Amino acid sequence: MIERLKTIIKNHLEKMMVEQYEVNAELNVEEPKRLGQGDLSVPVFALAKTMRKPLPEIAADVASIIKEGPAGSYIADVKIMGGFVNLHLSWPHVAETIIHDFEHDIPVNADDEKIIVIDYSSPNIAKPFSVGHLRSTIIGHAIGNIAERLGHHVVRINHLGDFGTQFGKIIYAYLHYGDEDKVKENPIEELMHLYVEFHEKAK
Repeated sequence: MIERLKTIIKNHLEKMMVEQYEVNAELNVEEPKRLGQGDLSVPVFALAKTMRKPLPEIAADVASIIKEGPAGSYIADVKIMGGFVNLHLSWPHVAETIIHDFEHDIPVNADDEKIIVIDYSSPNIAKPFSVGHLRSTIIGHAIGNIAERLGHHVVRINHLGDFGTQFGKIIYAYLHYGDEDKVKENPIEELMHLYVEFHEKAK
C-alpha cells in the first residue's frame, strides 16, 4: 500500500507540474530518514532550482497539490521542513483500504473455504523473549483476523518448542560449570549464558 501511495503521489505531482507550470520534472517520494518526521517525504530542492522560485513557495505548492490530489484522503497532516514536504498518513484509512482490497481481490465462496494454519513467534523458552517475538505474533494474529473475516477457518499455533531438551542442556551446564551465586543474581541472563556455553562446548 505504501508503494502504491508513493506511485500515485509521484505521478500526480509530475502531471500537475506539466499542466500548471509547464515543467517536466522527475520527483521522488521517499520515506523520511528520521523517525517522527512523517511517513512519506517529497524533496523539492531540485524543483525550486528548476523553476527558479523560492523554496518555501514551491514546497507550499507541492503540499497543496498532494492534499487536493487522488491520495489526499490518505494524508492526515502535511508539514514543510525546509526543502522537504513531509506527509503523515491516516493509518485507519490505509488499513480500511487494505482490508477492502483483500476482500475484493480474494473473494471466498462456501466451496473456497480453506483451513489456514498460522505459526506465531514460537519462542525458544530457554532464552529471553524479545520485541521480535511480539512483532511476529501481532502480524500473525492480524493475518488470521483477515482470513477469518473472509470466511476461512484459522488455526493459530504458538509452539513453545521441545523444552525438555533445552532445559536438560541448561541443567547439565549448571551442574558441571554453573555458578549458583551468578544464577541467583541474574537468573535469566546467566541461564541463557550457560545454554550458549553448553553448545559451544558441544562443538
